[in-house]
Amino acid sequence: MMSTSMLRRTFLIGIIFGSTVPARSAVSSTKGATLTSFVQDQFRPKLITLGRGITSPMKTLDAVSSPNEQEISLEAWLVCNGAQAHRETYQELFELIGVLEGAGDGTSTFNLPTLEFETKGSEVVRGWAICPRSMRGCCAAELMPFDVESNI
Repeated sequence: MMSTSMLRRTFLIGIIFGSTVPARSAVSSTKGATLTSFVQDQFRPKLITLGRGITSPMKTLDAVSSPNEQEISLEAWLVCNGAQAHRETYQELFELIGVLEGAGDGTSTFNLPTLEFETKGSEVVRGWAICPRSMRGCCAAELMPFDVESNI
């Protein structure tokens, strides 16, 4: 059985290489360059930042305050959906992963990793997130799974 994200990717590939074409106004006489640019803009993943209250199902031991397990807050972490992120805004993350996942626009952005994620409607409900900078005991570029539904 295919996951939701795999189905979505398969659907998008079908649109890009299938018989469906964008509206005529999006295609100019230069054909290839304009059509490619249109398709890339339409299907580029959006940068998604996790909000307050989202935690990882993984636990950590905080030896300083107590030996009890604590949830890891993923507030402000970025969903690993291959989106472009600004090099200046996420400088610490860019310094660690560079253009390994893609050069973005080649000058001011870079691509985040693309890892499996699941959506319900237009909302990402579970997947992987990457820490954008060192914060709250986590290192920049650290990966953690998340599940929005388990935080309800």
